[in-house]
Amino acid sequence: MAISSPSDSNQNLQIIRINPSKKLPSKDPDALKLFIGQIPKHYDESDIKPIFEKFGEIYEIVILKDRATGVSRGCAFCTYCRRESALAAQQELHEKKILPGMHFPLQVKPADSETRPEERKLFIGMLSKTMREDELR
Repeated sequence: MAISSPSDSNQNLQIIRINPSKKLPSKDPDALKLFIGQIPKHYDESDIKPIFEKFGEIYEIVILKDRATGVSRGCAFCTYCRRESALAAQQELHEKKILPGMHFPLQVKPADSETRPEERKLFIGMLSKTMREDELR
């Protein structure tokens, strides 16, 4: 297991990548990354993978954990090698399966980066309170 820093400025988020030393399988160019919510905080890859691998080969599973506490945030990302596998998992699981110990069904949907690839956010700090938007542009 390896820990990598998040690409955004959220310093309280720790991303755990499962099996980074294993060679990743190849994935199609149109492969889809799914957001998975409503996962029990004690779940790890061995609990998540069996639920999702029945829909197809998994390229990567990323479990999100709080950096300060190391506790799971109750969500993950799952990238399939084939787009059709991800769509099948979403169709079968989204709002339909409740995991033990949870009160709400799984949320399984394309990650924000998949639905809005052209939209990127940039944080800019230390600006004057009087600065106007046109001045910033």
